[in-house]
Amino acid sequence: MNKRTLPENHRRSISSSVYVIEKMVNDIERVLTHPESGILIKTINDVKDIDVEHYRITISNIRNEIKRITEKYNLKGEEIPLSRIINSRKAKIWETITDTTSRKMKGYSEFPKDLSAEFDEDIASFKKVLDTL
Repeated sequence: MNKRTLPENHRRSISSSVYVIEKMVNDIERVLTHPESGILIKTINDVKDIDVEHYRITISNIRNEIKRITEKYNLKGEEIPLSRIINSRKAKIWETITDTTSRKMKGYSEFPKDLSAEFDEDIASFKKVLDTL
């Protein structure tokens, strides 16, 4: 394979595009192999006769292309420490739960006054559990 040299700004742009593609392919693979089965999120297979093996082969081919293009054009990957991923998710979780109080939800109309105190206590309890994350 003949390696090609691209200007740095083009390499960054292409790296970003290929990164997004790889992330989406990883998401497809994850949902095929480990469908979500949570409390509020559940994956329902609405595809008749889904050919999981076809997707696995195709995903492998896509990864091979990502590797080939990355090597050929000397694209820069990113190594992300697990601690950074966990901490960023924790920060987002905290931000989300903090915005889920009766007082903060006024943009959706007035929160029922008879439920405000109880709801805020439930959110406070939920925050305590989240603090252990």
